[in-house]
Amino acid sequence: MVFSWVVWPSRVARDEGFMKATADPRMRPAFNAMPIDGMRMIFGGFAVKLDV
Repeated sequence: MVFSWVVWPSRVARDEGFMKATADPRMRPAFNAMPIDGMRMIFGGFAVKLDV
């Protein structure tokens, strides 16, 4: 599992990017099941892979 976030330069850029991302069919889940196991996430810990 990967956790990340985006820092947008402005609210207008954020709104436009969000609309494009939600309209892209590749961003829609292929199934309705949970993609992660919450218990494994809680007890598994985290490791930083990239810090920019």
